[in-house]
Amino acid sequence: QIYHAGERVLLMAPSNTACDLLLERLIAFGNVPKSQVLRVCSYSRTPGTLPEALRGLTNWDATEKKFIPPASEKMEKARVIAMTSMCAARLSRTKNCSYGESDILLKQKFENVLIDEAGHSTEPEILAGIVSTLKPDGRLILAGDPRQLGACIHWDLSRALEISMLERLCMPPESFPRSPYSVNEQGSF
Repeated sequence: QIYHAGERVLLMAPSNTACDLLLERLIAFGNVPKSQVLRVCSYSRTPGTLPEALRGLTNWDATEKKFIPPASEKMEKARVIAMTSMCAARLSRTKNCSYGESDILLKQKFENVLIDEAGHSTEPEILAGIVSTLKPDGRLILAGDPRQLGACIHWDLSRALEISMLERLCMPPESFPRSPYSVNEQGSF
């Protein structure tokens, strides 16, 4: 709906698989032409893991045989851009000096940022992705199920992050466990 209203949208998810699936479905069922889409992959991604339907829509450089920082023109032309939250965080702080530019790659902020599988993302992951990409008066859409698979935390000292941002926002303050991210009676941390 956002695309068909004539607006640009940044789609993010916590994993490459989730980003790929979201974009594949948007193209197949959302009537979004491939010419309007850009799938930005992390430079460390293995090309063989990219679905066939998305090849040619990415920042893959066939000459260098790797994913490279996307050209600014490509970023500005696309109306639907998909990447992981961490990729968005890196791009908003990365200078593209080695490719002839000296500008931050993700220089324009988005009016619309949609994060799929937000119940599976940690809060810092979501915040890192949106802090430099969402306009101050923009729309942030968190999609997902806060009662499904939560954020995966593998370090005992980080257990407070097991509650995703989506889950925390869905909880009433009195039911939220005491942690560094606990909401007090006034509704603040």
